[in-house]
Amino acid sequence: MSKLPNFYVVGTQKGGTTTLHHWLSQVPGVLLPKAKETNFFSDDNRYLLGIEWYLGQFPKRPQVSKVGEVNPQYMFYPVAAERIKLVTPDAKFVFVLRDPLERAYSHYLMSVRRGVEELDFATALETEPNRLKSQANDFSLEHHSYLARSLYAGQIKQFKDVFPNNEFLFLKFDELFLREGRATLEVLSRFLGLGIPSAWHLPKQHAASKVRFKFVRELVHKSGSFKKAARMVVPSKALRQVIRSAIDRVNQVQIEKDERWRESIPQWVFQKLRRDLEGVEMLTCLDLSDWMSGLVE
Repeated sequence: MSKLPNFYVVGTQKGGTTTLHHWLSQVPGVLLPKAKETNFFSDDNRYLLGIEWYLGQFPKRPQVSKVGEVNPQYMFYPVAAERIKLVTPDAKFVFVLRDPLERAYSHYLMSVRRGVEELDFATALETEPNRLKSQANDFSLEHHSYLARSLYAGQIKQFKDVFPNNEFLFLKFDELFLREGRATLEVLSRFLGLGIPSAWHLPKQHAASKVRFKFVRELVHKSGSFKKAARMVVPSKALRQVIRSAIDRVNQVQIEKDERWRESIPQWVFQKLRRDLEGVEMLTCLDLSDWMSGLVE
């Protein structure tokens, strides 16, 4: 039990958590799961496997000073906070937040790249409430929750209500990956008690991309016979996830983002995001005026 996490980076999805996971995994003394996103606290089936299963997702290292997990699913699924408190009530929490509209569009591009979205962005936003109407629709909760995951206030409040006395750090994606990355990493390092080695390299965020070969995507993500064969060859689900992610990266080609994507967005989306950001500012004490200024109808 001494190897249970003492910190979690819980969000947001498409907010640079993959890059941050890779960066933290290079820090001496930090122990992370072998595969990013165990989803232990957010996935009912995995949670039923028990705490021993969760501990088994971490490498066996005799000397570690900090144990953590980077998992944006925990921010989105309300049950995660309650479950985390049962096993690590004193944990620290890091939220990396991104301009909510940029985050939603990046999520949309990912779904298009994976072949699970055929609508244009504006129509996808209009259709989202009906897609998510049934909480049993886990597929849409995962792939089509563009706006829902960008409404941060309720998600943050859930964690603060469950952990009223715990330490929270709120970072902006822009400052970590686009501007003063080094200074922001130092803030994160001090918060986690990691020290600040001069040789640490700044993380780089992945550029927008599309699939190179659609047949590879269909084979990896949709072919039942391929998945069955993969389970026989690679019994470990975590390892299959790593391999699948590696294939996805190789099968991507960088694209130039067309900034006209904003032009067709419904006005109610801008209004909803602005109201939410006002709540986020109160909860986090972050200055989000730059994001609000971009939400102009």
